[in-house]
Amino acid sequence: MTETSLRSDARANRARIVAAAAELFAEQGFEISFNAVAQRAGVGNATLYRHFDGLEALQEAVFLGRLCQVEHTLDALERLDDPAEGLRRLLLWTLESADFGFLKPKHLQGEACPAIEEIRIRIRASLDRLLEQGRARGCVRAGIDREDIALAASVLVQLARNQDVPPERKLTFLDTLLRGFRNDPQG
Repeated sequence: MTETSLRSDARANRARIVAAAAELFAEQGFEISFNAVAQRAGVGNATLYRHFDGLEALQEAVFLGRLCQVEHTLDALERLDDPAEGLRRLLLWTLESADFGFLKPKHLQGEACPAIEEIRIRIRASLDRLLEQGRARGCVRAGIDREDIALAASVLVQLARNQDVPPERKLTFLDTLLRGFRNDPQG
């Protein structure tokens, strides 16, 4: 059953379930209980099981939602005149949101659902375009590719979630990282 074929109350329940799962994944990691999700979402277990047949399906739904946010953010940043600023905003957004769209649950490391693969292809193409624009304008160092950005984003997510690191230190790390991506690291 697709989300658009659901009644409005069922769509609202599904949205609450996915939001609750996303919060719990952020707090506790990808291995959480269905009961915890149902409680956080304020729905019964039967409602949860009507929407998701297991934890993997719920992880996929949350991951797909996060990837959609990454894609939406990249779409907006591609329209900027300054690709280096777009890259800075992407990584700042990653740090501020601690978005785990760049981190995959273990079971999704191999073949993923077609919707996830389609959006990942679009994200990779968008990152490639942003970096190519940056190289063409001389503001992104040659040799920097989307894998470098994905790795940086992954590190930033982990840093963002580390409560022992003060916010100003996190921003200093981001600035240092961005200087390494620039064509002129001194600038």
